[in-house]
Amino acid sequence: MRSLPETAHDRSTRQRTYWPMVALVGILAVILAAGVISLFRGGGGFETGESVTSTGVQDIVVSGEDSLYPPPDVDTFSVSPEVLRVYLIVEGMSDERLEASVVRADRATVLSWLFASDEELKVGGEAEEKLVRDDGKVSGMIKFSILSASGEPVSPGDYTVSVRQAGDESPIATKSFVVSE
Repeated sequence: MRSLPETAHDRSTRQRTYWPMVALVGILAVILAAGVISLFRGGGGFETGESVTSTGVQDIVVSGEDSLYPPPDVDTFSVSPEVLRVYLIVEGMSDERLEASVVRADRATVLSWLFASDEELKVGGEAEEKLVRDDGKVSGMIKFSILSASGEPVSPGDYTVSVRQAGDESPIATKSFVVSE
């Protein structure tokens, strides 16, 4: 005669699986650490705007548009542009060589900070000048481009462009703006 199989198990001998709980705790720890890091990195403390310290500089404009004349100024780009254009409007400024630099001040999100590599940006090509020179002074517009070294669109983040006279550490104009995701 056949007997029925034994289906009752003793709970003390049953193996327990802990890995889902360990994985969940690990993921929560990473999220918590990312939140703490973003607080210490000053998330939300970045302010857009411009600063002009030279009497010869009238305005500094950043735009995604390539235009003969300065387009409307943009403080926040909702789409990552492939190339940013900076327009420096000058009037009666001394005719000296200028230098420009761009710095990424912060990442836009914690996830992009965790998983993205540092992007190198460069001031590209020759500056386009529409200037009138008179007695060692210049008036008009200087336009230059900012692009990523990889050729891809500019990554989301907080940026500051600084323009200074060659050999001088203090900028004559700065523009801070945000590229959103």
